[in-house]
Amino acid sequence: MKGEDCPTAWRHNFRMPCKIGFPDTKGIKVKLEVNNALVEKRILNTFGVLQGLGEPDRYVVVGAQRDSWGPGVVKAGVGTAMLLELARTIMDMVKRDGYKPRRSVVFASWSAGEFGAVGATEWLEGYSSLLHSKAFAYINLDAAVTGSRNFKFSASPMLFELLKKTMTQVTLPTDFKNWLAGSSLAAKAAPFRMDDAGFPFLAYSGIPSISFSFCDDNQEYPYLGTTMDTLDNLVRGFDTPAKLDKTIQAATEIAGQMIIRLTHDRELYLDYRGYNQELLDFIKKLNAYRQEITNMGLTFQWLYSARGDFNRATDAVTHDLEHSDLENKLLCRAINDRIMKVEYHFLSPYVSAKDTPLRHIFVGSGPHTLSALLDHVELLRTNRSAFDEVLFKNQLALATWTIQGAANALSGDIWNIDNEF
Repeated sequence: MKGEDCPTAWRHNFRMPCKIGFPDTKGIKVKLEVNNALVEKRILNTFGVLQGLGEPDRYVVVGAQRDSWGPGVVKAGVGTAMLLELARTIMDMVKRDGYKPRRSVVFASWSAGEFGAVGATEWLEGYSSLLHSKAFAYINLDAAVTGSRNFKFSASPMLFELLKKTMTQVTLPTDFKNWLAGSSLAAKAAPFRMDDAGFPFLAYSGIPSISFSFCDDNQEYPYLGTTMDTLDNLVRGFDTPAKLDKTIQAATEIAGQMIIRLTHDRELYLDYRGYNQELLDFIKKLNAYRQEITNMGLTFQWLYSARGDFNRATDAVTHDLEHSDLENKLLCRAINDRIMKVEYHFLSPYVSAKDTPLRHIFVGSGPHTLSALLDHVELLRTNRSAFDEVLFKNQLALATWTIQGAANALSGDIWNIDNEF
């Protein structure tokens, strides 16, 4: 194309010439020909498994997509290289250093990632009745290194503390002390992208997941999904090739440290208290409309009660951990079972998994989610005629029951639960 240069805001850090078009485009017609063919293809996910010695039927999954449109150095190459190195290193720790993982590790190389994490999603759908009771965390390695000046991540609140602890004990390529300081880690988290393999693990299967990336300041890597996703273009974003190597090494160490923490200790390193703040933030936002809701003859009493029960259930787990003999394998496993199912119980049981597969009330998609409820109640002030009182009552009731159900499940055995419902 010819003409003037594209506006700077369009270019980001794209290094190729970028033109806006001919000076006078009036009357010019463009013919677009699409040659896509809809065909059925077989995809092949590839797995390697390191079985745990204490609880082999509990496993953390670490994965990276294997396919790309072009060279895919960032999109597929970096994550695949990290995946292979993690598998090799952890196996060496077992064979040579005597490391004995308590739980299993599944190394997954996903196919059809460029079509929207299809490989990971198909695997989750194929084993949906099994995985939620076996897999307790997922670590995604896709595009883990695109720059070196900043760090970003998307994660379940249950993995915030794990990431923070790991970041303080890994040698980072640049000074990230300022990044870790200041606002809480939750405030720094970004929503999962729809094409991120961690998203279906969390929103569809209720398995805590995390994706992270060393990146540049406020810039997306411009070559993802193009034929320009090459090693030369990746190296240009670093002062030296050695700095790129150190950054990839740091990213691999972060993933490795998280794997070790999740598979070694008797207690699952999942922060079951992580959703306390998320629930509190939700109720604060909803409270802004308390007067309008009261005028409708409704009350938030039962929602407050459900949130309080969840908070008390997390306190009960903490008490049980502090006053239990974790050397007792059966007792330890029973407590861990309560912890690992927290995420799963935020999948709404009141919508169809077929019609609404992303059932998670915090990060899913559909009228059952907490964000949809907030968007709906906002109509009371912005577009009152579009507000559906019957729908809102259903949304409020189903959200309350889902939170209460998560609280009851975390409380433990049914005879330990004493609340009004």
